[in-house]
Amino acid sequence: MDAWRYIRYNRNGVFSPVFRKLIGPLLIVTGLVLIGLLPFGLFQRVKIRIPMKLKNGKIGSFLLGASFALAFSPTMFVLFFVWLMPLVVTTSYGLLLPAVFGVATSLPLLILLLLLWFFDAKKRILRTSRKVGKWVQRMAGMLLILIGIADTLTYWSL
Repeated sequence: MDAWRYIRYNRNGVFSPVFRKLIGPLLIVTGLVLIGLLPFGLFQRVKIRIPMKLKNGKIGSFLLGASFALAFSPTMFVLFFVWLMPLVVTTSYGLLLPAVFGVATSLPLLILLLLLWFFDAKKRILRTSRKVGKWVQRMAGMLLILIGIADTLTYWSL
């Protein structure tokens, strides 16, 4: 059994109980940020304390890319780094696979942008999306807080 499956499915493992206890409070904090009750500037102070060595160069570039991949889509992160990269290393045509993956994942976005340009709906969609975006952000924040509370009560045995 590989390490990721062990961590995810083994309730008696070393990492699983610790991660399970951290997820609930993290969901609550994320929900409070989305609602606007916890200022995002708080996290800027944490950013200042990161050593310059980790911000610049190859390590910084890798960490930035990995954090964007995790932040925007954990599923895509797993598909790319856990499934595709081992396939790239083990096959003779592996160098082509990341390009195919990139085109295939960006194609729906490109089609959407083409439709927006063709129907000239940019201004209308932008105005509507700002209004809807605030509402969706607050609803997502409340949902994350509720899930975080339920998760915390479950795994902290409160």
